[in-house]
This record gives sequence, structure tokens and C-alpha cells, in this order.
Amino acid sequence: MFSVISYKNREDILISKKLKEHNFNLEKIKNIKSNFSVKLRTKSFDCDEDTLLNDIRKNVKKMQEIVDCLNNLPVPKLIYKKENFLEDFLFENEKYSCVLNDKELYKSFKNNKFLKNELIYDEEYSPKYDYNIGIYLEGLNKKIVEVEDINIVIEQTEALTVIDVNSKKKTNETNKSKNALSVNLIAIEEIIRQISFRDISGIIIVDFINMKTKEKEILEEKIKEIQIFDNKIWNFHGFTKLGLYEITRQRGK
Repeated sequence: MFSVISYKNREDILISKKLKEHNFNLEKIKNIKSNFSVKLRTKSFDCDEDTLLNDIRKNVKKMQEIVDCLNNLPVPKLIYKKENFLEDFLFENEKYSCVLNDKELYKSFKNNKFLKNELIYDEEYSPKYDYNIGIYLEGLNKKIVEVEDINIVIEQTEALTVIDVNSKKKTNETNKSKNALSVNLIAIEEIIRQISFRDISGIIIVDFINMKTKEKEILEEKIKEIQIFDNKIWNFHGFTKLGLYEITRQRGK
């Protein structure tokens, strides 16, 4: 949670830029890290020394087990499986709330002072019977996403992803740019969600409904304000000369 262990650059102890003024006991870390490198994450700022050192010990042990497995037959084989995916996910995404139907898991999460999420215990809850979740998961497999009177078409290729925004409403020519802005403002929030939930990465081109320069600037300001809950690196590059909006999102983990 607070440290990352690597098999490369084995002599290193790397510290996030935001932690430069934090007085970590590097000697204690060196005594634990063995032949691995250790990176201290920004989130370790709030934890005490014992918690941090225990986290490093746990991760070093896991890494050693992985390295040991690499030298043993047979292959191929599973060498690592994340045990606490939900806990890790919540730790990385503090703004998500979570409904739990497992009382012991709920207590465990409640007692974890590093989880800032809103936790709700509901013994009767089942995602299988949650209509909204079912509809949304089903929608992730569709090429066309419908939001209000808007169609969002998502085309994924090996090189890039193209997203096209269309309105099913007829617009008045007099207020065409303003109407386009209102549609695009609704569309961009759903586009961000779809990119995140579908885990679309690399180059993403969005073809919004055409607007004038003033409306484009308003949309760009809106995009800056949208909260993104995943831990990937996003870059919003703005409109190209052809009027297409360019986004890039980090690949991999």
C-alpha cells in the first residue's frame, strides 16, 4: 500500500517527490529491503514508521517468493495473485463509496484507518440483483452508449480509440453552437467514465459536435474540473486544428 518493491536497480531507495521533506529512517529500510529496490509512495506520508516498515517487509517477502518461483519448474505457472484487490482498489480510489454484504470484511475495512472511503454494510445486498449495475456492465460491451438524447460511439483500434458524439435532437440553427455545447458537456462526463471503466488507454480522439471557439473554451474548462477516480495518468491535449479533441491515458498498470 505504501511501498513498491522492484527487482531492478537493487541498491536504490526511491522517494516520491512530495515526500522529500519527510524524515524516513533510511537505515532501517536498507536492513529490510535485501537485494531489492524500494520506492516510497506519496500515500506513505500519513503513516507511522512501524506501519511503513511492516508494509515494506510484507512486500519484500512477496517479491522474494516471486523471484524464487521464477527459478522453479514447471512453466508456465501463476507466480503471483493479488489477494486483497478490493482493499487495494479502495485505498487507491478514496472518493468511491463501497457497499459490503460481508460483516467480517466490513469490520476489517472499518478498522483500517488508512481507508477513507464511505463504507456501507447491507447484509441483503447482491450486485446480481442490482438493476443499475447490471445495466451499466451490459453497456460496457456495446459500441454505442446512450445518455439522455445523446449517442456516444466508441471505436477501438490497435492504433487509437475514436469516440464520436451525436445528438438525436434537432437543433435550432440560431443557437446551434450553444446547443452543441450543452450536449458536449453532458457527453464528456460519460466519455471519461467509459474510458475509465473500459480501461481504454493510449491515444483517444473525441469528435465532439462542432462549436465556436468560445464554447470550446468553456468545454475545456469543464474538462479540467472533472474528477477522475482511477490511478492512471491522463493528459488532455485540447483541440487539434481539425477540431478533434485529443486525450492520452497511461497504458499498463
